[in-house]
Amino acid sequence: MAAVVGVALLLGGCVGAAIGVGSQLPDKHVMTSPFDARQVAHIHQVGDANIEGVMTVPDRYDDKSMVPPAGSQIRVYPDSPYAREWIQALFGDRKASFDPIEIDSALESDFKRMARVGRTDKNGRFRIDGIPAGAYFVVGTGYFADAKRLQKSALVYERVTLTKGQTANVALDGR
Repeated sequence: MAAVVGVALLLGGCVGAAIGVGSQLPDKHVMTSPFDARQVAHIHQVGDANIEGVMTVPDRYDDKSMVPPAGSQIRVYPDSPYAREWIQALFGDRKASFDPIEIDSALESDFKRMARVGRTDKNGRFRIDGIPAGAYFVVGTGYFADAKRLQKSALVYERVTLTKGQTANVALDGR
């Protein structure tokens, strides 16, 4: 039995608009790709590559960039068929999403455990060390208390490929 899991990263009563040109996303996505933890288990091994960068979020109303609050979450997911479908469901053809969406999959919590997690500082900077070489999706979540403009949360991502010993600099800016 598939459990309906709301994407916790997007809680907060967002309205359905999206920045830039992009297709409207559905309210729910039923995952069809299988999730195999063995394909992504290397994320929990110690490597010698690193991901650092800055997260800013485009304001959905006037396209200015905002720095999310300190402690905003950065998650690094290994590239896999499941991860690619998950990214497509959340973002469509954009790099930022303000649209809440439910992911229908009994495996969603298993997938989310297969990530490295970091936090931003007050300037939006982050660094996650000791990642094995490979291809990854770097996903940042920023929450905002702008009640006047209704924006409550935003999700941004980039795809990176790390080589052994590399430090990748990632601009998580939704563009």
